[in-house]
Amino acid sequence: LFPSHEDIASGAIAYSPSEASLETSGEVTLQTFETKQQEAIAVADFVQANLDAHSDDENYSMAIIVRARSHLNEIIPKLQERHIAFRAVKLDRLIDRPVVQDLIALTKVILNAQDRTALIALLHSPMIGLTLADLAILLPDKDHPIGSACLQNLTGEAQQRAKRLFDVIDHIDLLYGRYALFELVEGAWNRLGGPDCGLDDQFERRSSDSASYFDALAHAEANGLVDDWNDFIEWIESTHTEGGPNQKEVKLDILTMHGAKGLEWDSVILPGLQASPNRSDSDLLYWLPFPLEEDDQGVLIAPLSASSDSDKAPRIALIKKERAVREQYESLRLMYVAATRAKASLFLSASLKRKDDGIKPPSGSLLETVWPTLGPCFEKHFTPLENEPTTDISDDGNSTDEIIAPTIDQSFYRVTADFRPQWSTALQWRCALPKYQRESEIEFNWAGAQARRNGTVLHHLLEMVGRVGIEATSSSSISHLRDRIPALLLAQGSDPRQLDELSKVLDATFQAVLTSETGRWILSNQHVDSQCEYALTGRLDGQLVNAIVDRTFKDEKGQRWIIDYKSGYHAGGDLAGFLDQEAERYKSQLSMYADLFRQMGDEAIVKALYLPRHDALKIID
Repeated sequence: LFPSHEDIASGAIAYSPSEASLETSGEVTLQTFETKQQEAIAVADFVQANLDAHSDDENYSMAIIVRARSHLNEIIPKLQERHIAFRAVKLDRLIDRPVVQDLIALTKVILNAQDRTALIALLHSPMIGLTLADLAILLPDKDHPIGSACLQNLTGEAQQRAKRLFDVIDHIDLLYGRYALFELVEGAWNRLGGPDCGLDDQFERRSSDSASYFDALAHAEANGLVDDWNDFIEWIESTHTEGGPNQKEVKLDILTMHGAKGLEWDSVILPGLQASPNRSDSDLLYWLPFPLEEDDQGVLIAPLSASSDSDKAPRIALIKKERAVREQYESLRLMYVAATRAKASLFLSASLKRKDDGIKPPSGSLLETVWPTLGPCFEKHFTPLENEPTTDISDDGNSTDEIIAPTIDQSFYRVTADFRPQWSTALQWRCALPKYQRESEIEFNWAGAQARRNGTVLHHLLEMVGRVGIEATSSSSISHLRDRIPALLLAQGSDPRQLDELSKVLDATFQAVLTSETGRWILSNQHVDSQCEYALTGRLDGQLVNAIVDRTFKDEKGQRWIIDYKSGYHAGGDLAGFLDQEAERYKSQLSMYADLFRQMGDEAIVKALYLPRHDALKIID
């Protein structure tokens, strides 16, 4: 079946012989039917028989692989009739689900409250539930303004239902810009009763579809796709539903051939092999890429011929002919990929009409690719329709058969007019342990509010360097951090009039730390288990303790260092006395940190204060 020589231009791949790695050979079943219904029943029977035969094998797996989603229209209902659980893998587009259509309309209304089409869709959706008659009264003509003012046209329950939507729109308008778009949509969805619409047996699927939409909307918003609605819709169209349960008990997967690449199952079913891909008889512009020398690529282009031209353009004919060859090779590769997904059992089926000259595969179908070798087998296993549908005509010209129209559920599902979301009770939880309190609050009167702001900014700068290590911090990164000092001070509430002076002091302190031997040792990435702003929670003396350690690591001796940064500055003399005073002030705090670390290991602990403005490391006994 495969060509003997490869051709990059046409996509031809030569056959390569291979050897089987399994000692036992697999089983191949071929079936041909006259109708798709026959084929669907046979597929369901084959699935049921194999699942029953391997019910004790928890690792057994099956797959139904099709070329297109439409090839499953008859098969899936037959599986559902037999209550066969399956996992649909990227078969359904998210945008095709009704719940997502409602969410898209809700998103459009939040973005533009005057989007008439989206508003009407929401008013008619199960969340609001206005009838067509109600909508005709609410909006008597296409130019009639739509909004809360038009509610006076309605009365009674219809007015109550419509008012719920406009109340939500007004509320969202107050929140717009303060929350992410997906949060606004999800909040409005819950408030309008979106999760409560539909039947109970659809709840899980609706919840999964709505969650997938919110995730897709959040991703699109983060990547700027919502700014252009067409870009957003294109993104949603490429997003698929979750597809089914992920429980291990589900042994049957249903997916397309492109999604099956690289996967394997014990048994594989390839139905609908007679289906041909959709083709257009004429294109506005015909084009065909082809390789050139030195890995370059060219494109052959031909415009659509005028209807008055009697002769077909030779360039179009050439492109069509070459396309047909490439599509044939692509179909052959696709058939090979699908058939080789089976490890033990392969079921091939097609539905064909028998004609006077027998049965033949449609042009462009996957069945056509294997017909040269498997054609006689498919003909041999052809199953005709046993009972042809007939209609007896009586003497008066009327049919004697009773025609029974299918029953269609015309129930109108919508939330109640006075719907209010049922919020779950807020979690009432308190820690059983009393929260730790310092014996005496540390005084900061000497420092003032601005000193605390300076300390916060300096802590942030040292944390940024310490997380990667001074050795790995480039000069450009340091320059970037220095440039951010004014903005960081402003964010902490510093006086803009003092910004230049404050920034100079912090910049000088920061540079001094990065160039000092002590500062570089503290911020080095050569230490073991180094952490910055390390959060700890533990139990000490029957109390719950939360702590954040500025800097901790193990040195070359295996000692655990606990270092607390202090941005204080002593302008007078007796620096040693000032350091002793600071050590005494923070001794209990560092001892608490040490007690928490001792609960995690028995290594030796060194407690210390580091004052960047003095480049002083004070060890506390």
